[in-house]
Amino acid sequence: MMSKESPLPLSLTSYLDRSRDSPSTPPTYPKVIPCEKIESILMHLLESKELVQSLLLESQAISYRKMTRHPDQCSNLPIQTIGQVPNPEVLAGKSAQMCIKTAYVANDTVIVSKMAAGGGDDPIHVSPNTGTVSIYDQRSLRLTHLLCDEGLLTEVRTAAAGAYVTRGAVLRAAAAAATSGASIHYNVVRKVGLVGGGVQAIWQLRLLIASDTVDPSNIMVVVKTRSEESARQFIQTMAQSAYPPDRLFQFEIYNETHRFTQCQIIYTLTPSRSIVLKADDVMLPSSLLSSSTSSSVESSQPFLHITAIGSDSPGKCEIDTNLLDKADICLVDLESQSKERGEFQSYRWENSHSKPPKLLEVGQNNVMDEKNGILLARGEEQQQQLQQQHSEW
Repeated sequence: MMSKESPLPLSLTSYLDRSRDSPSTPPTYPKVIPCEKIESILMHLLESKELVQSLLLESQAISYRKMTRHPDQCSNLPIQTIGQVPNPEVLAGKSAQMCIKTAYVANDTVIVSKMAAGGGDDPIHVSPNTGTVSIYDQRSLRLTHLLCDEGLLTEVRTAAAGAYVTRGAVLRAAAAAATSGASIHYNVVRKVGLVGGGVQAIWQLRLLIASDTVDPSNIMVVVKTRSEESARQFIQTMAQSAYPPDRLFQFEIYNETHRFTQCQIIYTLTPSRSIVLKADDVMLPSSLLSSSTSSSVESSQPFLHITAIGSDSPGKCEIDTNLLDKADICLVDLESQSKERGEFQSYRWENSHSKPPKLLEVGQNNVMDEKNGILLARGEEQQQQLQQQHSEW
């Protein structure tokens, strides 16, 4: 889901600024930026954890805060989804879609329109993802730059958004574990779960490393795809990748015995319209388990953070509502958008005995620490426990 600020990494924006015509020469718009140039800039950026933090994660944080706290300054235009219900299918197949998103910020210099597409059924004629980003001048309204990114910017921005909040959850879990002797945040993550083995799964793992959220040599990644064969193909792709950090991960294929019960981080990355992750697939942290659960089980799960990415159009969903109901915190980009498309679409609770969970927007006050990126938000039960502890003190 796109933030209402510029979807471009700041380093890429800087490159575009440098590529503008000088005032003394007539404009030669639009300038076309090829995918190879965009990829080169992004891969260079990923080599530095400091650049990732300042240019990708922090720009994402600023976008979240601005669209939540200053909605009057940010556009909130409808997302057009071609090829998915209620619109007719396109020739690329039932799962194919093309999303068109346009955004701008008041008193900024640009208007950005992004087209991202993928999901085609034909493996010969349809690439996994494609897309372009068009940049218009707010004063002249003319097209100034056309970024032929083939969907790359969408993949990286999505991964950066996931990494930003995931890192915040890991840092908070590490802070809680510090009293018991844990010295660095890597210690609280033992396994990462992936539901889906496409290109987005690759970028989620890359940003986990680049954001200094996990050490790939100390974790196991559990992969669940449509078949064991496709899971093995994903693992082989990572092992043979030209990008060295991809080859550092250790993998195991999902099995029905352990499922994702040993994972502290889980990403769902499918175009599914039915449940792919149920409550029985995971182990809840001790704070959410009933008092009847044995202490040995309670102490085995320090925290659980799930990021749902695939449900990007109306009717798509990946996570069982029974699992969502058990969460102590439910974070979303934008509440109105998440009820239209996403895991919290209102229809999902129509036949349920429970009410939809309370949603917090990532950009709200006291949700994320603006200085160090730690997740601050707590569930109602956690808040009550803290208040009780303070009263006892």
